[in-house]
Amino acid sequence: MKRFTKIMLILAAFTFVFGFAITAAAEALGGRMPRMAVINNGWYDGEWFLVPHSSPDHHENGIMIPDEDIWDSEYAEMISEIEVEELADIDAVFQEEGVRKLEISVEAAGVEIIEGEIADSIYLSEAGKYIEWEQEIDDDTLKLTILKKRGTGNKVSSWDSEAYRAVLVLPKGEEFHEMEIKVGAGSVEADRVTVNKLKLEAGAGSVNIGLGNVSELKIDSQAGSVIYTGKVDRELEVDCQAGSAEVYLSGVQEDFNYDMKVSMGSIEIDGRYYSGLDKEKTLANEDAWKKAELDCEVGAIELVFYEE
Repeated sequence: MKRFTKIMLILAAFTFVFGFAITAAAEALGGRMPRMAVINNGWYDGEWFLVPHSSPDHHENGIMIPDEDIWDSEYAEMISEIEVEELADIDAVFQEEGVRKLEISVEAAGVEIIEGEIADSIYLSEAGKYIEWEQEIDDDTLKLTILKKRGTGNKVSSWDSEAYRAVLVLPKGEEFHEMEIKVGAGSVEADRVTVNKLKLEAGAGSVNIGLGNVSELKIDSQAGSVIYTGKVDRELEVDCQAGSAEVYLSGVQEDFNYDMKVSMGSIEIDGRYYSGLDKEKTLANEDAWKKAELDCEVGAIELVFYEE
């Protein structure tokens, strides 16, 4: 055997042994690789988990669950907490320990975001027949994309029908450190969002947060519309290009100091209007501890305060 070949074989064997030793040591110390369970369209690891409701076999075959010993016990436990009736309408299950940031992107679809009845589980339910999804895990960030299938029509209002809608269910009581909701075209509605940092972006669609509780809120309304209702404990940033942003805040106008910039659009703060060509204005309140940066080009920004 040639010397070069021997050296390569020795190096390969050493690398294998070294890698196995590191893996064993990490396992012994309780370490684990970031993982996510994804159950798409009723198929899991070569076995049927359930038949999706969109399948023609759904009513005929019902729900089929594989033996628990073929998959991780924690996933089996997580699934077992979901009611059997709910399983029939689940299209994908996403789970990831250690996720601190959740990015949700929607394209030409309608998505409702709700809080589920169980912890540690994110799943997609009631997806219409023209809905598809993609998922990606990057370190501590879970990225979910929900979109309309290609070749299924180009009507702007198509996401209003059930065929183009889905429900995204978030873990019960879960408070992510950071969340981003991006809508290119379509709509997103969320009844309740509790997170440290929240970013809402509307390209040509709409985002509506029914009750939010955040420390920092950033809104980017390009040619769409954003509505937010709830608390902002520290910082508010609104950038409105040709769209609109309506922000209903718990508290009073004097809670914030304001930096405003208006081009051809308008800014309204509790009934007071600020508009004009390339005007900048600072509004300071003596006892304010919060900050609001408002930049409006052609669209409209409206801030309304209410007391709980």
